[in-house]
Amino acid sequence: MKGKATTLISLILVTFFTTYASAQVPIPNANPQITVDCDRTDGREYISYSLGSGWVQCSINNDESKNLKIKFSWTGSFEITAVAFSDSGDWDIENGDEIQIRSEDQINAWFIVRVGKIEPTEDDFKLEVVVTESEEFNGWQECDNCEPHEFETTYKIIPWAEITDVQLLQSNVPGLSAGLTKNDSSEDIALECSEDILSENTISVEFVIDASAAGRKNMHIELELIIHLYQMDEYGVPRDGDRKEITVSAPVNFEQPTIITTSANLDGSENRTGNDWRVSIWIGGGVYLDSYQNMPPNTVISDDGLWYSWCDLNNSVLDPDFIEFNGGTGGEKVGGVEKIPSINALFSLSAIMMAAYMRNHRRND
Repeated sequence: MKGKATTLISLILVTFFTTYASAQVPIPNANPQITVDCDRTDGREYISYSLGSGWVQCSINNDESKNLKIKFSWTGSFEITAVAFSDSGDWDIENGDEIQIRSEDQINAWFIVRVGKIEPTEDDFKLEVVVTESEEFNGWQECDNCEPHEFETTYKIIPWAEITDVQLLQSNVPGLSAGLTKNDSSEDIALECSEDILSENTISVEFVIDASAAGRKNMHIELELIIHLYQMDEYGVPRDGDRKEITVSAPVNFEQPTIITTSANLDGSENRTGNDWRVSIWIGGGVYLDSYQNMPPNTVISDDGLWYSWCDLNNSVLDPDFIEFNGGTGGEKVGGVEKIPSINALFSLSAIMMAAYMRNHRRND
């Protein structure tokens, strides 16, 4: 009897602990769930190699009380840069990558949608997110029946253009010398604030353009020149000033470089005081389609800033146009610069002349 009692107690204990352990271990879920919400956030109707990129943002939530592995994959003729973030980490994602999402956690993922130098077309960006494994009490278990979450959006791909080479052929802007190329920066420019910079500034730029085969007959290259005279306040912030903005365009010549010339005259204020005036110059180039299928007319498909520089303008520097307009000032020259008599000097001279007139008038009376 004693042996039978011992055996019975052992069976009861085994049954108890087995039942207790089973109660603490979750039953494996053959179909673990995630929630995936994706939106296209770029607001673009068209993209191209030179125009810009699309954006897709996704929020992925783990609805389970256990860790999961999820896989990202996509299709389409796109160059995708993808990243994902959560409180537990961040990832760079390639097509087909798997990442781990913790229990009841959320991952936010961004997809930058670009295209290479391809001809105009229309293509679908198809994104798929699916659970591949779940972490159970006995290790990671593959999910064979998990349904993929899909997102799809269509991009219209239009003609592209690229400014491959630029040269400044001619310039009368002091310090902005001919010979500058696309690879030169503002450090290669030593803009000079002399009287000449307040005269007519003329530049001539040569462009070499590469582009898609489609749309070439509708492509124009434009040269933009912005020259700005403004005053710096006591905090170094520019105040309003004279600004000349000139844009000139021409059809792109794909057989040889396209040359464009433009000029802008900057009006220098005649009553500047102090040394807190500044002149800046900005030169840019771009390509636009004057018309193409159903696109808005004059759509810019490529835009490049080429050169930028600035210099401080001393108050002794006068605008030659102002001097010429007034027929010369008759003022004294200081350091080779003719200075305009100040308002106080003119007022004093007028007062002296009026006093002399009144004195002579009394004598005649």
